[in-house]
Amino acid sequence: MVTELFETHCFLCGFSARCRDTDHGNRRYFRCTNPKCGEYEISHTAMGRLDTSPDFKTQASKAASQVQDR
Repeated sequence: MVTELFETHCFLCGFSARCRDTDHGNRRYFRCTNPKCGEYEISHTAMGRLDTSPDFKTQASKAASQVQDR
């Protein structure tokens, strides 16, 4: 079952993004308008744990950017 993308904000940088739940609702796929983030997928568990760590979000955004450059 494929769910539709909906408008939201990027979990990593806060830019405009589209997302959808994947893996039976356990993960969320993001398509961020910020080229530094691009497309990525993150579990809801990780989002909950990392939501209070701005430093980690910055590092994760940099890591997502490096993956996009490949």
